[in-house]
Amino acid sequence: MILNSKNNQFVFRFPKGFISKEIEEKYNFYLKRLPTPFENILDYVNHTVQSVSFPSVNADQVEQWVGRKIMSDSRNVTKNPQIWRQTVDLERAVPKEFTVNLKAADGYLNYWVLYETLREYLRISNQEDYLPDMNLMYLDREGYQMLTVDFRQPLYTGISEVEMNYSSTAMEFRTFSVNFKYNWFDINVNLD
Repeated sequence: MILNSKNNQFVFRFPKGFISKEIEEKYNFYLKRLPTPFENILDYVNHTVQSVSFPSVNADQVEQWVGRKIMSDSRNVTKNPQIWRQTVDLERAVPKEFTVNLKAADGYLNYWVLYETLREYLRISNQEDYLPDMNLMYLDREGYQMLTVDFRQPLYTGISEVEMNYSSTAMEFRTFSVNFKYNWFDINVNLD
């Protein structure tokens, strides 16, 4: 019996080089003061990833009004819409964007790392057009990698807001999201 897919059978990590050396050094100092199992700030941010939204596919159709005879009499013709598939490259039908949701860490440390990364990425003095390629790996129920989606030439496009509130004092699971666009993607199947 093949079970249904579970939502947690994936691996997504921000790649090496995603966070600049300057930001890494700045936040690694803080991270080393804490008793954590993380080697660097990139590992810390990666452990807070909660979900990744893979874009949906929307293929447009062509609608054409077609006349149809109701009876053998040629005067009784009605016009009804006929829908046809549109042939298009799948790359053009998929919105080239994805969102990564992260749980907010203590002091929103991961939020500020990603905020500064976005600020640095958008800075006019930045000569890099694209971030390192990002991968979303799908796993089977035993944890083996089945398929990998490689997002090529990603762009960091935004980070969600975080609301601070004095009236909320209870501990709660808070999240925020970061948004990316990419130029194309590859799907690599590994069923060996």
